[in-house]
Amino acid sequence: MSLFPAFPPEFLSGPWLLVAPIYTDADERDGIYLPGPATELAAVTSWFDYFDGTYREGGSTLDGYPAPLWKLPLFVRGGAIVPTWPSRNHFDAAPNDEIVLEIWPDGISSFELYEDDGTSRAALRETLPAFAVTTFHLDSPEGRS
Repeated sequence: MSLFPAFPPEFLSGPWLLVAPIYTDADERDGIYLPGPATELAAVTSWFDYFDGTYREGGSTLDGYPAPLWKLPLFVRGGAIVPTWPSRNHFDAAPNDEIVLEIWPDGISSFELYEDDGTSRAALRETLPAFAVTTFHLDSPEGRS
């Protein structure tokens, strides 16, 4: 179901990522709506193209957006802190100690990274649960020009 019914299918994947799937056989995508301050996502005012970092103002509709087969229209909300890990064929292929934070600065935001061992139920114990929570804070100038 569409995030905004007046627009073709698009959705939020968590609070930071907006996905606008390609649903026609074309190299361009029309009608991609980037929420702005007039929507229920009031704090959202800026978006960045995930692949090239191009800044986009919220509350606008993109037409003619280049969408070749390899490029899913994916946008990151300004202020996002997105953790990434190296690609693996399965979850225990390599140690999980390398985390890269992708920062998309715009104002004040924070992110809590939850980590457990990934294999046991130790994090669910009532006494001495085995997990860690790390909080990251971002304080940057608002907007881009």
